Amino acid sequence: MTPLEGRLLDQDATRPPFVVRLKQDPGADPDDAGFWRDPTGAVHVVARAGAFTFVPADPGVVLDGVVALVVPADGLVSFLIRPGEGRDNTFLLTEACDQACVMCAQPPRPVHHARWDLLRTAVRLAPPDAIIGLTGGEPLLLKGALFPWLAACHAERPDVAFHLLTNAQRLEPGDASVLRACAGWVLWGVPLYGPDAASHDPVVGKAGAWARLLPALNLLAQTGSAVELRTVLMASTVPVMARLADFVVRHLSWIEVWALMRLEAQGFAREAWETLSVAGEDGFAPVAAALRQCETAGVAAVLYNFPRCTIPEAWRSWAVASISDWKRSYPPECEGCPERGPCGGYFSSDPVFSPLEHRA
Repeated sequence: MTPLEGRLLDQDATRPPFVVRLKQDPGADPDDAGFWRDPTGAVHVVARAGAFTFVPADPGVVLDGVVALVVPADGLVSFLIRPGEGRDNTFLLTEACDQACVMCAQPPRPVHHARWDLLRTAVRLAPPDAIIGLTGGEPLLLKGALFPWLAACHAERPDVAFHLLTNAQRLEPGDASVLRACAGWVLWGVPLYGPDAASHDPVVGKAGAWARLLPALNLLAQTGSAVELRTVLMASTVPVMARLADFVVRHLSWIEVWALMRLEAQGFAREAWETLSVAGEDGFAPVAAALRQCETAGVAAVLYNFPRCTIPEAWRSWAVASISDWKRSYPPECEGCPERGPCGGYFSSDPVFSPLEHRA
């Protein structure tokens, strides 16, 4: 169980899933549900769909305003949206994917999680001006349902924006009208790992991926779509950073931002950490050169997932606190560090906390 879940107690597993917004003082919305905690830490909820009790995985979690998905058949309560500045609210739509990236933190499985009507309710209950992440797997495997769902959510909640992570392999010219309609409230997070097929395709494990990606990026540009270009820094991508930066500033200068991302030690990346990872201090020179080239060309770039102490001081201002709060940790030596405030910390799965198994 993750810190963003709870375990249902004594529930009827035949009840269908439902969404509620937990409120200490419920309002007029029928999807608001009052709750209270008992001395054991159990949370008792009175909802339109029926009363239920659950135990949060994190006993200290703030529940007031949380939009929760209750799935009696699984015995789980999942916190889809949490109010408050800096909260990371992401809907996992599917675990299926049409690529097999060598560093994938969540190895693909043929499992879909998109309960469209329930997720639409969750969006309706989101706090004002919320930003909701949509991720997978590959969400565009479900684009036949995803695109109408986005339109319906926007019609109900035009203040809500979405950050959609996709490899863009499924985007086609026929999607242009949808992309134009999404301009201004959908940010497309699209990965690029090299300036050519020889460097990009082996990373994503798919021949022809780079050749499909370029027209998709052009389509996003032509439709006025905002794009966050994403590059994970590892042993195969750092050596081509100079050429990739040149490609980005020459051909993709229209993007919203280029995110250069430190590797997460999960899934495939954890299994092959020794061959994939690059130490920040050893591998940062090519990254610094790429940042400098972006700065000169006026292309926005940021560093994701980097503890500030792993970055040369001159470049620390480029690092943002990008790790989801429920996956972020700080080792004991961070206590008292003057840069702790703006530092994004480490992934909880990082080898600094969880040593890798020895491999001969």
